[in-house]
Amino acid sequence: MMYASVNYLSKSALRRAVAAGEPVVLYSPVMGMPAVNNRERVEGPWPGTKPPVEDIPNPRNHGLVHPRQHVKPWRAEVLVEDMRVVEVVA
Repeated sequence: MMYASVNYLSKSALRRAVAAGEPVVLYSPVMGMPAVNNRERVEGPWPGTKPPVEDIPNPRNHGLVHPRQHVKPWRAEVLVEDMRVVEVVA
């Protein structure tokens, strides 16, 4: 499995970074090398990621906030060209 060079907490955050042109590189800890040119499957966030210290608004509680309790894992299919993610396919 491949991981992104930046620890994105959600697939939408990865999608926004790629659309903004940020350099995102995929890395495989098993193979010990980055992806060069291919369609790859990436997962996130990194193993052992703790929830960030932030409050989430809760509309059911009249706008009160509660702390983030967990980080939900995600997977995405991406296109890689010259070691850089150029598109999030799915």
